[in-house]
Amino acid sequence: MKKQKFISISLSVLFSFLGVFVVAYGATVISTNITTGGTLDVTGASTLTSATLSTTLDVTGDATFVNASTTGMLTVANGFISTASSSIASTFSIAGTLGVTGVSTLTGNVILTTASSTGQVKLDNLVVGEVSLGVSISSAGAISASSTLDVTGDATFVNASTTGMLTIANGLISTASTSIADTLSVVGKTTMVNASTTAISASGSLRIGNSGAPLTKIVAGYCTIATLSPTASSTAVADCTPNESGLIAEGDIVMVMATGSLPVNFSISGASSTATNIIGVEIYNHGYDSTAATGIHSFNFIAITK
Repeated sequence: MKKQKFISISLSVLFSFLGVFVVAYGATVISTNITTGGTLDVTGASTLTSATLSTTLDVTGDATFVNASTTGMLTVANGFISTASSSIASTFSIAGTLGVTGVSTLTGNVILTTASSTGQVKLDNLVVGEVSLGVSISSAGAISASSTLDVTGDATFVNASTTGMLTIANGLISTASTSIADTLSVVGKTTMVNASTTAISASGSLRIGNSGAPLTKIVAGYCTIATLSPTASSTAVADCTPNESGLIAEGDIVMVMATGSLPVNFSISGASSTATNIIGVEIYNHGYDSTAATGIHSFNFIAITK
């Protein structure tokens, strides 16, 4: 009888111990603090309603955080995957590659030391040290380059402006109308097809076409002569003074045309730049009638300096 009672009590204790072990093994709920001086190993899933760590939390497998926050540094050695919207209130530093497959909205300043993209990048304000883009870049705001902006491929600018010097090493192709508000300086040769300008100035020589001597200056104006009285069947030379000084140099090629009708007896037979700011005009008297004097006349001229 005593033996049966002893066996019954022993079995009850054993079953109670196994029951507690099974319950503890399946799930453990700690309602107060847990402190460990060594390593806390958790082989299954752990749910932390509120956890405060005074030192490093190392996670070797996947870790899922819902409404997690930290006042210190969060270091992720093997990458960070966010399956939902992520907001960063302060600085977000990445030592390796940042891969974004969806749309990213960056409302503050974005500082990139070296960046690359194979898709389209849209930024309101961009500050970069070096950026490499596989395709296009579109910015709703200003893109400021404090140093050199190097573009190795084609660059399309719509309403672009610069307060400094724009240097184009391999030429400029404009497929639409291009307006230059100030001086356009070209060091090398310039080829223009159907170009127009309200004023052109060449500090060096100007060549139109592929052959012939380049021209240094082309000017136009008008000059005036005093009355001249060559005898019949003879020529007299008059000094024709341009309307502006400095237009004519000695040796210039000069073409002269009458602005009005000369008396029927007279015609212009030649012109040359005989001195600075003077055009020598040759007038021939045909002797058709008795008119002996030309009267005061003005002539249009074009002068070319080689």
